[in-house]
Amino acid sequence: MKNEEDDVVSSSSDVPALARSDSKMEDSNQSFGTARMDEDEEEEERVKTRSGLALSMSLGSLHPQHWSVVDVSNFLRINDCGSYCQGFCQQRVDGAQMLALTKEAIMTMTGMKVGPSLKIFDLIQQLKAEFKGKDFLK
Repeated sequence: MKNEEDDVVSSSSDVPALARSDSKMEDSNQSFGTARMDEDEEEEERVKTRSGLALSMSLGSLHPQHWSVVDVSNFLRINDCGSYCQGFCQQRVDGAQMLALTKEAIMTMTGMKVGPSLKIFDLIQQLKAEFKGKDFLK
């Protein structure tokens, strides 16, 4: 019967190489692990509005008119439109600008993709309805 320990690399010259590759993997996984933890924390902060719109706790307490470019990006990401954040960020779309966007402007930012553009437009309309008449301090 073969001993399982015989399968383990016993050469001392191989061990440091394995240790080096493990430490490189740990270094590369540290940033991934941190990012994953942030996603998990963010997942816990999500709330659904009465219309089913996803907002983070921090976004829900601030009127969209006062959102920053980062807030707009977070709003898109938590509503499954994260692949279009870059276009919005490049145009420096903050909350006030987002609320004023037309379908055509959104189409331009999404690379003329109709489905995602309509989804984003609809999300903005839901957001407007959710916050209509609510007075939030900056």
